[in-house]
Amino acid sequence: MPVFDAAVPTPVDQVLARLVAGGATGALEVKSDEKRWLFFFSGGALVFTRSNLKSEQTESIRQKVGDLPNNELIRLQAERRIRNVCRLAAAEVSFHEGAHPPQVTPVNAIAALCEGLRQAYEADALAARLAPVLAGFPRIDCDLGGLGFPPAIEHYLQDLDGGRTGADVVAFAPGSPDQVQAALLGLWLLGDLVVDAEPSSMPVVTAVSAPVSSPVATSPAGAQAAAPPPASPASPDPGLADALDLGALLADAVSAGGAAPPPQVQPAPVPPPPAASASPATSASPAAPPSTEHPLARRLHELARRMRASTNHFELLGVHWEGTPDEFRRAYTDLARELHPDRYHEAPQELRDLATDLFDQIRLAWEVLGNDAARGEYIDVVVHGKKTAEQEAMEALKTYWAADDSFKKALTNFNNGRIREAHEQFRQAALAVPDELIFQAYYGYTSFALAYKTDPAAADRGVALLRDVIERNKSQERQLDMAWALLGRACREKGEPESARRALVQALRINPANDAAVRELRRLEDQKASKASKGGGFLAGLFGRK
Repeated sequence: MPVFDAAVPTPVDQVLARLVAGGATGALEVKSDEKRWLFFFSGGALVFTRSNLKSEQTESIRQKVGDLPNNELIRLQAERRIRNVCRLAAAEVSFHEGAHPPQVTPVNAIAALCEGLRQAYEADALAARLAPVLAGFPRIDCDLGGLGFPPAIEHYLQDLDGGRTGADVVAFAPGSPDQVQAALLGLWLLGDLVVDAEPSSMPVVTAVSAPVSSPVATSPAGAQAAAPPPASPASPDPGLADALDLGALLADAVSAGGAAPPPQVQPAPVPPPPAASASPATSASPAAPPSTEHPLARRLHELARRMRASTNHFELLGVHWEGTPDEFRRAYTDLARELHPDRYHEAPQELRDLATDLFDQIRLAWEVLGNDAARGEYIDVVVHGKKTAEQEAMEALKTYWAADDSFKKALTNFNNGRIREAHEQFRQAALAVPDELIFQAYYGYTSFALAYKTDPAAADRGVALLRDVIERNKSQERQLDMAWALLGRACREKGEPESARRALVQALRINPANDAAVRELRRLEDQKASKASKGGGFLAGLFGRK
């Protein structure tokens, strides 16, 4: 994914939205004087945040909100950091593509962005930022389920269809106005809210009338020609695309190439009603009872069978995945005309429900296929077998959980003196999650411990790994006192008491309750006392030697 142009001044909230919408993987760095923030993304998911502000650290937040579960503290921390960077009047912004976080603590990126926006702006500033939306006619272009909005707001916003001004949407919304405005602003920045200049509405199509005697009107081709032309979707506000400039961040569109024309869905002719008798006098038998089947029922059930057999959005609309956007739009418009619930307002409830269900299915398919970026991502998943961002994030979490389980087992072996078994388990954890420094620290020490009597070069590599862990840890919020304690233990065993002492004192500065560092300091003192007694003095020379 191309990185945005950091030389072009862009509000930080807009940059965050671009990275989420574009499925970015890497670290966004925000600097303002001495303040610094890092936001790590994986496939557009926010997986870790960090800053050097004391007020944003876990303990500071815990003092204000009380004892909460870790996931709640992480969410509040992310929202606070997003709020603070959105408030910056000027900032230096850069993106480090492909950078991996030191650990994975994911939060709902869209919910955190919207809440951060709500906290960042005063009411007037939020309204000014949202002015184009309030003046236009907004409509939702995605499924809001799972995005983290409160249920009442989620259901309210999901029904936005471009029929009301943004100001009216806010005025009649459930919840507080700033919460609704922040949600609208977040969705607008993400590109999931389309703002039209005029109110939009779906054309109402009436039921097909009985055929007339003209042969042109009764033929399928004639019926197709007589149908009203497909309604073109409302054009988005031209200023919105320029303001967001999402094209620079989203993946390159999949080329349509020389694809064969996709199959077109043609409406079947409606069966005519039974012919009436010429007159009661000439009728030789009683008239057949009128048909009770709705004239559109057969076609509706035919569409239902085809659509239920489909396995993806392209099959649902009856198009090839290499088709053009115009072909996708045509197929959707034709089906929307056939399935729109207004055609079935006089039908039995069963048919009305079926038509509504099928209409919702093609609407959801069009939300994906009608958006170039979303269609490209969808093709990657359903055609090329690429994993979704959610799947990749879940796999990363499972990998971390497995590595953490191996690490805990290794600690048990290590504390019971089974160094060789612990070393292999530490190695597995360190290889699975290279950025988890505590895994690397124990792996480095056990590498040293197993080799320092037999392979000095391998032992030195273990100590070098420990020192590298300590160096990398200097820029992290959580300081690893155990890394220093392990280094002190290694230096003591190598016969470097002063280096050992300095490392152990540093471990106790970070965590005065580190028992391992206390034990190692006592061993240093015992070794020093033992050497003094063996070295002897004047009295030892007189009485202690023979």
